[in-house]
Amino acid sequence: MSKSGEIALCYLVPEARFIGAGKALLSFMEIEAARRGLDSLHLESTATARAFYLRNGFLPAGEPKEAFGITAFPMRKKLSVIDGVSR
Repeated sequence: MSKSGEIALCYLVPEARFIGAGKALLSFMEIEAARRGLDSLHLESTATARAFYLRNGFLPAGEPKEAFGITAFPMRKKLSVIDGVSR
């Protein structure tokens, strides 16, 4: 996660999928972003990960982009911060 709140790469090994590891990692980044005073996170999702981010509160933030034969879906999540903790 960059200083501006961009999640550049967030991948799991196949064995870690569907057991809560991705959600835990994302939650940690949200808490850290809130601690840094950021009000949102943003990223460009792959088609495969798009449903994961939608389930976790991210919303579309622009038109899909094509690069290197891959479609990237811009997404953003506004952080709800209560007492310095992302909710």
